Amino acid sequence: MASGSRITWSDNLYRIFGFEPGEVQPSLELILERVVPADRDHLTDYFWDVVGGGDPTSLEYRITRADGVRRHLRTTLAVTERRDDRVERQVGVVQDVTDRRRAEREIAAHVAVQEALVEWDALQSGGHRLLAQLGTALDCIAGVIWTPHGDVLVPRVRWDEGDADSQMTAEEREARRVSIGSGLAARVRDAGKPLSWTLGDAMSAGSPASRSGVLALAGAVAVPAIYGNEVLAVVELHSDREFRLGERLARSLHGIAYELGHFLARRRAELAAPLLSPREVEVLQHGAAGLTARMTAERLTVSPGTIRTHLENIYQKLDVSDKASAVATALRLGIID
Repeated sequence: MASGSRITWSDNLYRIFGFEPGEVQPSLELILERVVPADRDHLTDYFWDVVGGGDPTSLEYRITRADGVRRHLRTTLAVTERRDDRVERQVGVVQDVTDRRRAEREIAAHVAVQEALVEWDALQSGGHRLLAQLGTALDCIAGVIWTPHGDVLVPRVRWDEGDADSQMTAEEREARRVSIGSGLAARVRDAGKPLSWTLGDAMSAGSPASRSGVLALAGAVAVPAIYGNEVLAVVELHSDREFRLGERLARSLHGIAYELGHFLARRRAELAAPLLSPREVEVLQHGAAGLTARMTAERLTVSPGTIRTHLENIYQKLDVSDKASAVATALRLGIID
């Protein structure tokens, strides 16, 4: 089934992809357009493996229909006719396993957390793995781990599903940047329990987050790391679909909250690590005093390029886009004075 080959769908498969029977002409391009970007390479590799004589095993992947509905599909392909070493006919079976996947999410979430904690080595790498594995289990696209710093929460670790997608352009990656405007993490810290958020609800309530213009965030779920009566961190995961926390999943995530809290309680030193390095604090302190990057470079006897690199790292750590915002955030957090 190379590009341009004729593809025939059953009426049910049209409906799975969100079309009326006969509404469109099925094609490989149409299929890949609907497949979630992170799954496209897997599906393409699977197809060519079967064409090349591989066993007709099954593959699960995700699609997003034109109406925004996310479905989990399982495909089994087999070559039934070859001629002169060319594939003449290929037959496949596609199953919609969305309901089964939803029922398995709470189990998958526990397994994901356990595996991530077993492999934990440091906050950045271990936290990134936790976000990626738990986010995948919950069908989310991005996430943040927040830790308390006085009365505010500071973003310490970030993950984006698009990081591993070689097909995404730099502009697409920037567009996928996580919005942190919903205030969900703060509400979870105060409530001490998992909560979810949807863009639809926020728009109905007139939330500023609904007018932020930051792209693909349509839903989110956040889980506190609870130890005794203390919230040591908040794990927030974002989805490009609405995320509503059902009763079963809420109970499962509540258990995960205590599991994370017990684990992180033994690693308080990691959570309390300075947000900026001593050199970054020094660079930002000079910026707060009104010095330009070139003037700061002369004061610290380094190149202007080195100062710009420090500033870029500072912006990423503080989740800001310019020096003025970095200075304001650092002052609010007590990092500089």
